[in-house]
Amino acid sequence: MSPTPQPARIAEPGSLGRAPGTVLLEDIHRGHAVLLQPQPSDDPNDPLNWSQFRKFLNFFIAAFCTMMITALLNISPIIWQDYNTELGISYPNLNNAFAANCAGLAVGCLIFIPFALKYGRRPVYIVSAAITFITAIWQALLRDLPNMMATQVISGMSGAVCDVVVQMTVADVFFLHQRGTMNAFYLFFFAAGAYLAPIAAGFIANQEGWCNDVRLRSRHTSLSQKDYNIPARLEYA
Repeated sequence: MSPTPQPARIAEPGSLGRAPGTVLLEDIHRGHAVLLQPQPSDDPNDPLNWSQFRKFLNFFIAAFCTMMITALLNISPIIWQDYNTELGISYPNLNNAFAANCAGLAVGCLIFIPFALKYGRRPVYIVSAAITFITAIWQALLRDLPNMMATQVISGMSGAVCDVVVQMTVADVFFLHQRGTMNAFYLFFFAAGAYLAPIAAGFIANQEGWCNDVRLRSRHTSLSQKDYNIPARLEYA
């Protein structure tokens, strides 16, 4: 018969001097109590001391932002045929545009993550979502290959934030024993944007046209700019 779980408690000072990756998460000598890692401070503004509701609200905003940005990055190939027919952009050039998107995605974190470490997560979330919103509108208005290339590169660079900063936010707000669950939820939102959004995008483009599809993306992406609850202070970012 398994022991009854005990309430979580703060680890005693001096008990955490261990190599990274080897911290204790359960005290078997005190009723299998969960040890809180990292230890929260006495400051009520410390995200580790937030209420569960505020923590989950914070996470949902970041995850929703991830889903919408990931959707924007992945559904453009669904309407390649419309671009080819209406704008006369060849398929090889459209493929090159998506490759440019991937290149922007590869280098975007090198640009944004240092700012997230120095100035906090919230400014980076807001700037990334704002840039993505602008490029979504730009995509609805583009009529030639140079603009196509530009929107793909810029949206890729701004969208790179959702690949890293959400995990950083999870580490800021949740204790170590909770991070696996929250990262699993993050992957669900990420996958929804990457794999489910193209299905809806194809239907919308078929029924309403590719311009309306992109405009709808821009409206949804604008909602993800409401990152007011994400910690911005450097000591808690």
